[in-house]
Amino acid sequence: MKKKILIFCVTILLVISAVSLAGCSFLGTFHTDRTPYYIDVTEVEDPNAANIVANNNLFSATRIIATFSNQKTSAGSGFIVTSDGYVVTNRHCVLMYASTGSDTPYNPLDKPLSATYKVVFADNNTLTADLVGYSNEADLALLKIRKYYDGSGTATYEPVTLAASSDIYYGDRLYTLGNPEDLGIILTELMVSSPGIRLSVDDNFESIILDGTINHGNSGGAIFDKYGNVVGVIYARIEGSNSDAYGIGCGIPLTTLKEFLDEADVEYQVATENTTTEK
Repeated sequence: MKKKILIFCVTILLVISAVSLAGCSFLGTFHTDRTPYYIDVTEVEDPNAANIVANNNLFSATRIIATFSNQKTSAGSGFIVTSDGYVVTNRHCVLMYASTGSDTPYNPLDKPLSATYKVVFADNNTLTADLVGYSNEADLALLKIRKYYDGSGTATYEPVTLAASSDIYYGDRLYTLGNPEDLGIILTELMVSSPGIRLSVDDNFESIILDGTINHGNSGGAIFDKYGNVVGVIYARIEGSNSDAYGIGCGIPLTTLKEFLDEADVEYQVATENTTTEK
Protein backbone atom coordinates (compact mmCIF):
# COMPACT_ATOMS: atom_id res chain seq x y z
CA MET A 1 0.00 0.00 0.00
CA LYS A 2 2.81 2.40 0.95
CA LYS A 3 4.57 1.53 -2.31
CA LYS A 4 1.43 2.46 -4.32
CA ILE A 5 1.16 5.76 -2.47
CA LEU A 6 4.83 6.51 -3.17
CA ILE A 7 4.40 5.76 -6.89
CA PHE A 8 1.32 7.97 -7.02
CA CYS A 9 3.14 10.88 -5.35
CA VAL A 10 6.13 10.59 -7.70
CA THR A 11 3.77 10.54 -10.69
CA ILE A 12 2.04 13.73 -9.49
CA LEU A 13 5.40 15.48 -9.08
CA LEU A 14 6.47 14.48 -12.59
CA VAL A 15 3.22 15.80 -14.07
CA ILE A 16 3.62 19.12 -12.25
CA SER A 17 7.20 19.36 -13.48
CA ALA A 18 6.15 18.61 -17.09
CA VAL A 19 3.43 21.28 -17.04
CA SER A 20 5.85 23.87 -15.67
CA LEU A 21 8.40 23.08 -18.35
CA ALA A 22 5.73 23.28 -21.03
CA GLY A 23 4.75 26.72 -19.76
CA CYS A 24 8.34 27.88 -19.93
CA SER A 25 8.89 26.55 -23.44
CA PHE A 26 5.88 28.46 -24.78
CA LEU A 27 6.61 31.70 -22.89
CA GLY A 28 9.67 32.67 -24.89
CA THR A 29 11.03 36.23 -24.80
CA PHE A 30 8.64 39.16 -24.67
CA HIS A 31 9.42 42.09 -26.97
CA THR A 32 7.52 45.35 -27.22
CA ASP A 33 8.04 48.86 -28.56
CA ARG A 34 5.61 50.25 -26.00
CA THR A 35 6.98 51.17 -22.58
CA PRO A 36 5.29 49.11 -19.84
CA TYR A 37 3.44 51.11 -17.22
CA TYR A 38 1.35 50.46 -14.13
CA ILE A 39 -2.24 51.56 -13.69
CA ASP A 40 -4.87 51.26 -11.00
CA VAL A 41 -6.69 47.96 -11.48
CA THR A 42 -10.01 49.76 -11.05
CA GLU A 43 -9.28 51.62 -14.30
CA VAL A 44 -8.48 48.53 -16.38
CA GLU A 45 -12.06 47.77 -17.39
CA ASP A 46 -14.55 50.37 -18.53
CA PRO A 47 -17.96 48.88 -17.68
CA ASN A 48 -19.65 51.19 -20.19
CA ALA A 49 -17.42 50.41 -23.18
CA ALA A 50 -19.83 47.94 -24.79
CA ASN A 51 -22.72 50.37 -24.37
CA ILE A 52 -20.67 53.18 -25.91
CA VAL A 53 -19.85 51.05 -28.95
CA ALA A 54 -23.46 49.95 -29.43
CA ASN A 55 -25.05 53.34 -28.80
CA ASN A 56 -22.67 55.17 -31.12
CA ASN A 57 -22.56 52.65 -33.94
CA LEU A 58 -25.68 50.48 -34.03
CA PHE A 59 -27.06 52.26 -37.10
CA SER A 60 -23.62 52.54 -38.69
CA ALA A 61 -23.29 48.74 -38.78
CA THR A 62 -24.96 46.84 -41.61
CA ARG A 63 -25.60 43.41 -42.99
CA ILE A 64 -24.38 42.90 -46.58
CA ILE A 65 -26.37 40.50 -48.77
CA ALA A 66 -24.93 39.68 -52.20
CA THR A 67 -26.93 37.61 -54.69
CA PHE A 68 -24.86 36.34 -57.60
CA SER A 69 -25.87 35.42 -61.15
CA ASN A 70 -25.44 31.72 -60.32
CA GLN A 71 -28.19 32.18 -57.66
CA LYS A 72 -25.78 31.74 -54.76
CA THR A 73 -25.97 34.22 -51.89
CA SER A 74 -23.32 35.64 -49.57
CA ALA A 75 -24.19 37.21 -46.21
CA GLY A 76 -21.56 39.37 -44.50
CA SER A 77 -21.09 42.56 -42.52
CA GLY A 78 -20.26 46.15 -43.33
CA PHE A 79 -20.27 49.67 -41.92
CA ILE A 80 -21.17 53.18 -43.10
CA VAL A 81 -18.17 55.48 -43.61
CA THR A 82 -19.88 58.57 -45.08
CA SER A 83 -23.19 60.31 -44.48
CA ASP A 84 -24.09 59.91 -48.17
CA GLY A 85 -23.96 56.12 -48.04
CA TYR A 86 -20.51 54.67 -48.75
CA VAL A 87 -20.17 51.27 -47.06
CA VAL A 88 -17.00 49.26 -46.35
CA THR A 89 -17.06 45.48 -46.35
CA ASN A 90 -14.74 42.60 -47.30
CA ARG A 91 -13.91 41.88 -50.89
CA HIS A 92 -14.73 38.20 -50.46
CA CYS A 93 -18.27 39.11 -49.32
CA VAL A 94 -19.15 40.82 -52.60
CA LEU A 95 -17.10 39.03 -55.28
CA MET A 96 -17.48 35.49 -56.54
CA TYR A 97 -15.68 33.90 -59.45
CA ALA A 98 -17.04 31.34 -61.86
CA SER A 99 -14.11 28.94 -61.41
CA THR A 100 -14.93 28.30 -57.74
CA GLY A 101 -18.54 27.28 -58.32
CA SER A 102 -19.32 28.10 -54.68
CA ASP A 103 -18.75 30.66 -51.96
CA THR A 104 -15.11 29.61 -51.57
CA PRO A 105 -12.35 32.24 -51.84
CA TYR A 106 -12.14 34.06 -55.14
CA ASN A 107 -9.79 33.31 -58.00
CA PRO A 108 -8.36 36.63 -59.18
CA LEU A 109 -7.57 35.18 -62.62
CA ASP A 110 -11.23 34.83 -63.56
CA LYS A 111 -13.93 37.40 -64.26
CA PRO A 112 -16.23 37.91 -61.26
CA LEU A 113 -19.89 36.97 -61.51
CA SER A 114 -22.41 39.80 -61.72
CA ALA A 115 -24.37 40.40 -58.51
CA THR A 116 -26.96 42.56 -56.78
CA TYR A 117 -26.24 43.99 -53.34
CA LYS A 118 -28.49 44.80 -50.40
CA VAL A 119 -27.48 46.78 -47.32
CA VAL A 120 -29.63 45.91 -44.29
CA PHE A 121 -29.70 48.09 -41.18
CA ALA A 122 -30.37 47.19 -37.55
CA ASP A 123 -34.04 48.17 -37.96
CA ASN A 124 -34.24 45.83 -41.01
CA ASN A 125 -34.52 48.69 -43.51
CA THR A 126 -33.07 47.24 -46.72
CA LEU A 127 -31.49 49.36 -49.45
CA THR A 128 -29.92 48.54 -52.81
CA ALA A 129 -26.23 49.34 -53.28
CA ASP A 130 -23.64 49.25 -56.06
CA LEU A 131 -20.12 47.88 -55.90
CA VAL A 132 -17.88 50.86 -56.69
CA GLY A 133 -14.44 49.49 -55.92
CA TYR A 134 -12.30 46.93 -54.16
CA SER A 135 -8.67 46.31 -53.26
CA ASN A 136 -6.50 43.68 -54.91
CA GLU A 137 -4.00 43.97 -52.05
CA ALA A 138 -6.37 43.88 -49.08
CA ASP A 139 -9.67 42.09 -48.51
CA LEU A 140 -11.67 45.33 -48.70
CA ALA A 141 -14.50 46.56 -50.91
CA LEU A 142 -16.60 49.71 -51.16
CA LEU A 143 -20.34 49.84 -51.82
CA LYS A 144 -22.48 52.94 -52.46
CA ILE A 145 -26.11 52.93 -51.34
CA ARG A 146 -28.54 54.17 -53.98
CA LYS A 147 -31.28 56.67 -53.15
CA TYR A 148 -33.18 55.94 -49.97
CA TYR A 149 -35.74 53.19 -50.56
CA ASP A 150 -34.55 52.99 -54.17
CA GLY A 151 -35.76 56.37 -55.37
CA SER A 152 -38.13 57.89 -52.82
CA GLY A 153 -35.58 60.50 -51.76
CA THR A 154 -32.12 60.84 -50.28
CA ALA A 155 -31.11 60.16 -46.69
CA THR A 156 -28.32 61.04 -44.32
CA TYR A 157 -26.64 57.97 -42.90
CA GLU A 158 -24.73 57.65 -39.63
CA PRO A 159 -21.03 57.08 -40.41
CA VAL A 160 -18.51 55.53 -38.06
CA THR A 161 -15.56 57.51 -36.73
CA LEU A 162 -12.08 56.13 -37.31
CA ALA A 163 -9.66 56.19 -34.39
CA ALA A 164 -7.00 58.88 -34.35
CA SER A 165 -4.31 56.28 -33.71
CA SER A 166 -3.82 52.66 -34.68
CA ASP A 167 -2.12 52.03 -31.34
CA ILE A 168 -3.59 48.82 -29.92
CA TYR A 169 -1.84 46.46 -27.55
CA TYR A 170 -1.84 42.93 -26.19
CA GLY A 171 -4.88 42.39 -24.00
CA ASP A 172 -6.83 45.45 -25.18
CA ARG A 173 -10.59 44.91 -25.25
CA LEU A 174 -12.17 45.54 -28.63
CA TYR A 175 -15.66 45.02 -30.08
CA THR A 176 -17.30 44.27 -33.39
CA LEU A 177 -20.83 44.86 -34.65
CA GLY A 178 -21.60 42.36 -37.38
CA ASN A 179 -23.88 39.78 -38.91
CA PRO A 180 -22.78 36.33 -37.68
CA GLU A 181 -24.65 33.49 -39.40
CA ASP A 182 -26.93 36.17 -40.93
CA LEU A 183 -28.75 36.58 -37.61
CA GLY A 184 -28.75 40.38 -37.67
CA ILE A 185 -26.56 43.04 -36.07
CA ILE A 186 -24.84 41.48 -33.05
CA LEU A 187 -22.25 42.98 -30.68
CA THR A 188 -19.23 40.78 -29.88
CA GLU A 189 -16.43 41.45 -27.39
CA LEU A 190 -12.88 40.60 -28.48
CA MET A 191 -9.40 40.72 -27.00
CA VAL A 192 -6.17 41.58 -28.81
CA SER A 193 -3.99 38.48 -28.87
CA SER A 194 -1.43 40.30 -31.02
CA PRO A 195 -1.55 43.81 -32.51
CA GLY A 196 0.17 42.63 -35.68
CA ILE A 197 1.32 39.38 -37.27
CA ARG A 198 2.06 38.82 -40.96
CA LEU A 199 0.18 35.59 -41.70
CA SER A 200 1.56 35.05 -45.19
CA VAL A 201 4.57 36.20 -47.16
CA ASP A 202 2.09 37.50 -49.74
CA ASP A 203 0.29 39.78 -47.27
CA ASN A 204 1.06 43.48 -47.50
CA PHE A 205 -0.18 44.18 -43.97
CA GLU A 206 0.10 42.68 -40.49
CA SER A 207 -3.17 41.20 -39.24
CA ILE A 208 -4.65 42.03 -35.85
CA ILE A 209 -5.02 38.68 -34.06
CA LEU A 210 -8.16 38.45 -31.96
CA ASP A 211 -9.40 36.15 -29.23
CA GLY A 212 -13.19 36.07 -29.33
CA THR A 213 -16.20 34.58 -31.06
CA ILE A 214 -15.83 35.26 -34.79
CA ASN A 215 -18.35 33.41 -36.96
CA HIS A 216 -19.21 33.20 -40.64
CA GLY A 217 -20.93 36.48 -41.50
CA ASN A 218 -18.75 38.62 -39.22
CA SER A 219 -16.51 39.29 -42.22
CA GLY A 220 -16.49 42.98 -43.13
CA GLY A 221 -17.57 44.20 -39.69
CA ALA A 222 -15.79 47.13 -38.10
CA ILE A 223 -13.57 46.55 -35.06
CA PHE A 224 -14.12 49.24 -32.40
CA ASP A 225 -12.04 50.36 -29.45
CA LYS A 226 -13.64 51.16 -26.08
CA TYR A 227 -14.36 54.71 -27.24
CA GLY A 228 -16.50 53.46 -30.13
CA ASN A 229 -13.94 54.39 -32.81
CA VAL A 230 -12.90 52.03 -35.62
CA VAL A 231 -9.45 50.43 -35.32
CA GLY A 232 -9.76 47.71 -37.95
CA VAL A 233 -11.98 45.38 -40.00
CA ILE A 234 -12.79 41.69 -39.39
CA TYR A 235 -11.83 39.57 -42.40
CA ALA A 236 -11.13 35.97 -41.35
CA ARG A 237 -10.74 33.36 -38.67
CA ILE A 238 -8.10 30.63 -38.73
CA GLU A 239 -9.29 27.06 -38.59
CA GLY A 240 -9.24 24.01 -40.80
CA SER A 241 -9.00 20.26 -41.11
CA ASN A 242 -5.26 20.45 -41.79
CA SER A 243 -4.39 22.11 -38.48
CA ASP A 244 -5.36 22.20 -34.82
CA ALA A 245 -6.07 25.94 -34.95
CA TYR A 246 -9.59 27.01 -34.07
CA GLY A 247 -11.28 30.35 -33.59
CA ILE A 248 -8.30 32.67 -34.12
CA GLY A 249 -9.83 35.87 -35.47
CA CYS A 250 -8.05 38.15 -37.93
CA GLY A 251 -8.51 41.87 -38.54
CA ILE A 252 -7.29 44.31 -41.19
CA PRO A 253 -5.45 47.15 -39.41
CA LEU A 254 -6.62 50.76 -39.33
CA THR A 255 -3.68 51.99 -41.44
CA THR A 256 -4.64 49.65 -44.30
CA LEU A 257 -8.31 50.73 -44.09
CA LYS A 258 -7.30 54.41 -44.26
CA GLU A 259 -5.04 53.78 -47.24
CA PHE A 260 -7.91 52.02 -49.02
CA LEU A 261 -10.34 54.90 -48.38
CA ASP A 262 -7.73 57.50 -49.36
CA GLU A 263 -7.09 55.71 -52.65
CA ALA A 264 -10.86 55.59 -53.26
CA ASP A 265 -11.00 59.35 -52.55
CA VAL A 266 -13.61 58.84 -49.82
CA GLU A 267 -13.66 61.38 -46.99
CA TYR A 268 -14.16 59.83 -43.56
CA GLN A 269 -14.44 61.01 -39.98
CA VAL A 270 -11.41 60.71 -37.68
CA ALA A 271 -11.49 61.23 -33.94
CA THR A 272 -9.37 64.17 -32.82
CA GLU A 273 -8.04 61.96 -30.05
CA ASN A 274 -8.88 58.56 -28.59
CA THR A 275 -11.96 59.60 -26.67
CA THR A 276 -15.64 58.83 -26.89
CA THR A 277 -17.14 60.30 -30.06
CA GLU A 278 -20.65 61.71 -29.83
CA LYS A 279 -22.86 61.37 -32.91
